[in-house]
Amino acid sequence: MPFLEARGEVYYPIKAFAEMNRKREEAGEPAFANPRNAAAGSIRLLDPKLAAGRPLNIFLWNLTRLRGRPMPPTHSECLRLLRDLGLAREPEHPPVPRARRSRGVSRRVAR
Repeated sequence: MPFLEARGEVYYPIKAFAEMNRKREEAGEPAFANPRNAAAGSIRLLDPKLAAGRPLNIFLWNLTRLRGRPMPPTHSECLRLLRDLGLAREPEHPPVPRARRSRGVSRRVAR
């Protein structure tokens, strides 16, 4: 597959965040205030090796663009493709079986 673009969230699992903060404090570094801001700051670091050394995790919740194969027609099939490619998707909200796309909404948005 030559290209895909997906949307998602980068986050620190709570236990990993607590452990990282403990190690920072032991090393005389300031602890991060909260996991959300620490994750956002981590992915903005100029040195990717620093970010790679942090216990970040990711889940993807949308496939927005795809080249090299047809785009799946439904959100559930997009999530299934992400899973099949080995990419993490949001584990607490699996795809809804047999969910149907509203053609009426799609027509109104297209106007």
